[in-house]
Amino acid sequence: MASDRLYDLALTFRKTKLWKQLYDTELFAFSLSDRTIAYCCVMGNKGEHLALGVYVGQKGIDSYRKILHAPNSMTPAQTHEMMFSQSCLQCSFEEKYDLSEEQLAEARDYAKRKGISYRGRNAFPCFISSQPHHVPWPMEGERNETILCEALSAALAVAELLQQQDKETLGFRPCIPCEGEIPFLERKSFGGASISKVMLPEPVPETYPEPDFQDELALKRLSRLKKSGTWLSEIVWMNQPVRPEDGGAPHFPVFLLCWNRVSEMLAVTELVSDIQTEADKLLLSFTHLLTEHGGRPETILVRDERTYAFLRKLSDRLGIHLEQNSDLPELDEAEEDFYSDLNEELQVLEDLSTLTELLSHLSAGELAQMPPELREQLEMLDQAGMLPDELSVKLNKPAPPKHKTEKMPVPMKQTKQKTGKKRGRKRKYSDISYVISVSLGTGCYRHIRISGAETLNDLSDAILDAFEFANDHMHMFCMDNRTWGSGDVYISEPDDFDDEPERDSHKYRLGQLILTIGQKFKYVFDFGDEWVFQCKVLKVLDEETGETAVVRSKGEAPAQYGGYEEEEDWNFDDE
Repeated sequence: MASDRLYDLALTFRKTKLWKQLYDTELFAFSLSDRTIAYCCVMGNKGEHLALGVYVGQKGIDSYRKILHAPNSMTPAQTHEMMFSQSCLQCSFEEKYDLSEEQLAEARDYAKRKGISYRGRNAFPCFISSQPHHVPWPMEGERNETILCEALSAALAVAELLQQQDKETLGFRPCIPCEGEIPFLERKSFGGASISKVMLPEPVPETYPEPDFQDELALKRLSRLKKSGTWLSEIVWMNQPVRPEDGGAPHFPVFLLCWNRVSEMLAVTELVSDIQTEADKLLLSFTHLLTEHGGRPETILVRDERTYAFLRKLSDRLGIHLEQNSDLPELDEAEEDFYSDLNEELQVLEDLSTLTELLSHLSAGELAQMPPELREQLEMLDQAGMLPDELSVKLNKPAPPKHKTEKMPVPMKQTKQKTGKKRGRKRKYSDISYVISVSLGTGCYRHIRISGAETLNDLSDAILDAFEFANDHMHMFCMDNRTWGSGDVYISEPDDFDDEPERDSHKYRLGQLILTIGQKFKYVFDFGDEWVFQCKVLKVLDEETGETAVVRSKGEAPAQYGGYEEEEDWNFDDE
């Protein structure tokens, strides 16, 4: 839990609106109480993400450089890794919808005790720790809080100095490539502060593990395998995080992806938590992969130094030609196929989780009244150990004998009404709301808050309004997240279609669809020009929403008509 002092400093910092004076590339530095140099950047000059970022020491500033110098063209896997590579503490200011329940409760508790209220946009303080290959997570630990308190105090001192002198005089320079001199804040022993200069440290070259396989007997067996064909390989970070047992920040595991050009077969190793500490474990898994395939490649092509270093010693021992080549489009396709299949499997598991949660509210008697086909499917899942214990017990509990005077089974709907007192009143679609991210190309998105009582057609209207499109064409929602998919599709004016005429977007309310957090689907507008919007459910809220509203916006939308010549490089990938 953040201290009152941290909240006090955060709210005082917000009042300075320092982001209106400094760009996020205009760094300043100061010395922490333990004499470590910390580097700060003020985010929010464009009015989007308001925050103070603190990068501690060499590790921190190098992670900042990695983001700053990211190449314009990257694969989705490379983009994902780059976005989660920061070593940074942040004090940011968010809408209440962007906070977790714990963060919101803590912020409201502080406000209640101080007799204040949060007003305006992005008013709620949020304290986050970002570590490489981890999900940004609520900040914990006394040292992290001390660092952030000292950074906020330094930022307040900088804001005060900027009231006395212009930023050029103080040494701030816009858009420098993270090198040379930057302002250094020095605290005076008798109070106050002054600005001097400090050189940014030279970046430390990144080093990669080069594991050496030591099992000589296994090497002899591998060397006897037939050698043929070419493999394309790359060390890749998972795009889905894993939560550790200790409850800390979820991390992204790593694996080695391999594509066999001859058989066109995709293979992956086991996951490891970290490439630096578990390189030997990952290499062992790769040797198992060779054994399973019954052969070793003649050549392995990689496109980055990290994978080359990882495979170099084993390739030498097995007589495999290892070559680095940055242009491997087949590898991009293999990664895309892998993530597509993975996301489908995860969606099935998520749907199963939602279903079992709903069924867990039913009694053993209600489960016994389900259609035989559905009950048979549940029993198969139970035998596979995929059902919660509570639901498994109910499913296997003998149904109560019927009373002799009973003429017919009580319908499930009536049974739910009778037991409603235990579970609360029957929920209305208006009791639930959603925050849905809708993106159109990279860096252009709108977050829309909408009631579960609204229809898919209402969501269509909200999307078109948010992107300033005229509502003059048909639309379609592809809930299976596949454009023109044959799955769960809802269409406007469905009478013109023969496949599923009953799926009218005017008739289906969002609450009927049982949307879940993280669920992705596509909205297709204008079947001629075919504008494809990527949608993702960010929040499911147990509260009512009045008018539909855009709660966050980023990027300028393209012109609906005549925009192709002007926007030739527009990227329609998912956000």
